[in-house]
Amino acid sequence: MHHLKKSEIKYGPFPIPGVENVTFAGLTEHPDGGFSALIKMPSGSIIPKHGHQHFEETYMLKGVVECGGTTLSAGDYIRVDSDEQHELKAIEDTEFLVIIHQGVTLDDI
Repeated sequence: MHHLKKSEIKYGPFPIPGVENVTFAGLTEHPDGGFSALIKMPSGSIIPKHGHQHFEETYMLKGVVECGGTTLSAGDYIRVDSDEQHELKAIEDTEFLVIIHQGVTLDDI
């Protein structure tokens, strides 16, 4: 079992070079290259087009973001499959939980 108290969750820079103003709090790392994290994006920030080796799951906690042409708001869930490249743009200050299965592909970054 892995348990983190809210006070133990620490945000730092987003782990992909060139992504500015986005913060990242890693929750777990998986042996297959995947991870679980909380991500905060201020309004107007962008995570450039990228893909995943397997599917990605996102649950919106706060704000509004555009993801691959779909607008997501607090309380929304999206699954992005491995064959779907996507970009994220924060329309409002945004926070979400992301679960990545088997890592990220950065071909277009």
